[in-house]
Amino acid sequence: MSDAEIIYSPLSFKSKVWKHYGFYKKDGRLDKTDAICKMCRASVKYTGSTTNLISHLKRRHGVVVEASASAPAFSVSCSDSPVATSSKSGEKSIESFFHAPLANNSARCTAITDAIALFICKDIQPYSVTENEGFKHLLHVLEPRYKIPNRKLFSDKQIPALYDKVRREIEESLHKAHRVAVTVDGWTSCATASYVTVTAHYIDDGWVLKNHVLQTRVFNEAHTGNNLAILLQDVCREWKIEEKSPALVTDNARNMILAGAGAKMDPHVRCIAHTLNLASQKAFKVDTVSELVVKVRKLVSFFHKSPKATDVLREIQTQLHLPNHKLIHDVSTRWNSTLDMLERFWEQQPAVLNTLLSRKIKRREAMASLTEDDMTLIPEIIKLMSPLKVATTLLSEEKNPTISIISPIQAKLQRQFQPDESDLEVISHMKDRFRQDFDGRYTYLEGTLHCASALDPRFKDLAFLDDSDAKDMVFMKITTEVVQMNGEEEVSDTAMPNEDQATGTLEEDQTAETEGDKSPSKEDKTDDAPPKKKTAMDQMFGDFLSARPPAKTIREKAKDEILKYRERDTLGLDGDVLQWWRLQLSGPHVMTYPNPAPKPARHWGYDQPRAVVVTCGQGSAQREASWKWYGVMDAALGSKPSITPPVLIQSGDQDEAVGSSPSVPGPSNIGGTKRKRGSGESELLSYLRELEEREAKREEEAQLREERREREFEERERRKEEERERRIEEERRERREREEEARRREEEFRVRMEMRDEEMRREVAAREERLLNLMEVLTKSLINK
Repeated sequence: MSDAEIIYSPLSFKSKVWKHYGFYKKDGRLDKTDAICKMCRASVKYTGSTTNLISHLKRRHGVVVEASASAPAFSVSCSDSPVATSSKSGEKSIESFFHAPLANNSARCTAITDAIALFICKDIQPYSVTENEGFKHLLHVLEPRYKIPNRKLFSDKQIPALYDKVRREIEESLHKAHRVAVTVDGWTSCATASYVTVTAHYIDDGWVLKNHVLQTRVFNEAHTGNNLAILLQDVCREWKIEEKSPALVTDNARNMILAGAGAKMDPHVRCIAHTLNLASQKAFKVDTVSELVVKVRKLVSFFHKSPKATDVLREIQTQLHLPNHKLIHDVSTRWNSTLDMLERFWEQQPAVLNTLLSRKIKRREAMASLTEDDMTLIPEIIKLMSPLKVATTLLSEEKNPTISIISPIQAKLQRQFQPDESDLEVISHMKDRFRQDFDGRYTYLEGTLHCASALDPRFKDLAFLDDSDAKDMVFMKITTEVVQMNGEEEVSDTAMPNEDQATGTLEEDQTAETEGDKSPSKEDKTDDAPPKKKTAMDQMFGDFLSARPPAKTIREKAKDEILKYRERDTLGLDGDVLQWWRLQLSGPHVMTYPNPAPKPARHWGYDQPRAVVVTCGQGSAQREASWKWYGVMDAALGSKPSITPPVLIQSGDQDEAVGSSPSVPGPSNIGGTKRKRGSGESELLSYLRELEEREAKREEEAQLREERREREFEERERRKEEERERRIEEERRERREREEEARRREEEFRVRMEMRDEEMRREVAAREERLLNLMEVLTKSLINK
């Protein structure tokens, strides 16, 4: 190592600070311009005073040099933890380089403080979490230089600032939303305080479903419909969403229904999950089922209260190779928990029975109440109610809208709860109770729910509707709504420039050719208005233009779009509905229409391919280009080259015709020559016939597709019927097997009980015999005495 890299300590300086500093040598002498720190090799300006040197040690390394000469060379002070030092040289270890406290205004310190505030809000933590020893230790391990601020900083500054920031972001996002749905629910905290939570749901510009809690506020007023309506109106005004016609979703409580009507929020959808909960609880209130649930609940409570029984159950689960699951206790307000309790009991019933028969358990009367009929009924209840649990899980989705699956779920559950001759009497009563409460819940909203399902690419076939006319009515309603959204039906703005003028001129010329000078023209019909002057193009080619078919109305466009939508393949059940629609609107559909082959003509330099590409933008219907105009132009020009067909490009609701036109000779070359129209007209007729044949072929193909769909539908129905019969047969066979298994278990249980009773009788007899012998011995001893 050269002299320029070696730090030399000045031996003549007596201050303790020079144990941490030195100088470089320059030209064989110490360069005392800058002192060099031995810990970080930083250069510190030296002017004869050690103040700068002491400040550097304290600020950068946490080293405090004591002024007393009798004190140790130095001591280390760190706000978080002591730093290890070398026992030989007294120098700091490398860890001490990073223990300088962070400045409160530094970027690193600010980022950590903001992250703690976000942690408190996201996880709903109390402000006192910043004073917990474990939390302090965690932050010290992650960043030793950070000092946790006082909790008042978070409560007075950080959390309010974070709230204002998030509120601004949500307000901007809500302002961009076209429609908003609002959900409201009341609940009670553990401290018996009444709260009301209002949540907003909408789809943003990226077609992502957003959910924001707008308010969670204490609501000490009476929970009447009027008070809740006022609350909803206040929330909508505060967040500026009253003009977005917000929809409302609540539970089925009477006050919530009145609140929706009072706030004039339409549509008002009752929560389907809450509806299923109410109907399921009604089904579980059948007397026999209610008694069974009480028996199982009593047995589960016995295991929850007895540690000994739980240990024995765990041992038998291991012996029988069953999952080591605990029995589940239900909650009266949640029907799912009752089903979970029955499912878990049925899963563990071999272990439960063996545990109750064990001699280690003293209390066995809990099992004595369960009968053979109860054991047969439990799997039937599980089978009946399991689809409801699956439906509730589906309705808990937060990434996709769930209104479109209400109608399919209704249809599925109605079929599930249809009466069956093979059902047990108790199951039939449960189905009746469920249907009485569930059917008719959404009749007021049936049309809206069907439209929502039709607009969901997963259910657009409306397979849950048996009537094909009902399916057509749903799409007709959607068509009507589209027309209403776009106002009155108007003619689409797809006409070419000067089309009206050219059409009018064509009609005038045709009238003049057929009737001569007897029929007055349009200009002659009005005496006051001067005749309209024709352009050069009208005078030259006006009589060759044919009338263009009228443009499509908004209703016709909507019908065409819906027809295309219905003919597309359905989206998979696991697909993302919103992203599917985003892709449909972001990418155009391109259709190519062939053009007839060009007739032989002199070369005019127009040899490009003859095809038309029609690009349909979002919300537009497929349009066919009319070729009559070009055929007439070919007939007019005779041997002149055919005009290159334009490219029709649609953007929004307007069409542009972009194409190349040949050089047309002047009037002097054409006007004095008699036009040859025979070849052009025959070619036009042949092309028109080709169009008719093509249209007939398309109609035939559409009819074949319709017939094929009908055959496929009949085949699907036949397969469904066969599958249903096979499933019914399998269910009957499984039911017989379960009944046999239940009888076998009951017989085993009866045999075990008889054996136990016989053993107890023998023990009692032996005990009585021993007691008699003992009494006899005692009697003899007393007599002898």
